[in-house]
Amino acid sequence: MILLSSSLLIIEDQPEICDLIELSLLDKVEKIHVAHSLSAACCLQSQYRFDIAIVDSCLPDGDPYPLVKELLAQHCKVLLMSGNFELNKRLAQLPLPRIEKPFRLPVLIQSVKQAFQMPVTKTLKSA
Repeated sequence: MILLSSSLLIIEDQPEICDLIELSLLDKVEKIHVAHSLSAACCLQSQYRFDIAIVDSCLPDGDPYPLVKELLAQHCKVLLMSGNFELNKRLAQLPLPRIEKPFRLPVLIQSVKQAFQMPVTKTLKSA
């Protein structure tokens, strides 16, 4: 049963975590796209419109902050994910919902639902 009639982008460099998130949300989100790198996420973002994105705050091929700003400008809701939010100070300062790794599946599902219900942040602090 799909709970969120929406399109989700998962940006996470660890394939196992992507698979876990995708499998956990398959029956809750209409369309799911996965990017294992910032460059792959940018490519997907240029091709599709997303309603919500789960973004790892630390990616090996770059800082996701500019992409997060672009997603928000396109009215995409963003759920930040990290094992250590202090590693990316600019993202840590944004008024966005977040989930800490490792997470429990019920917490992930609830966090996605809450992020989807939140208004999109239109203005971001410059970093």
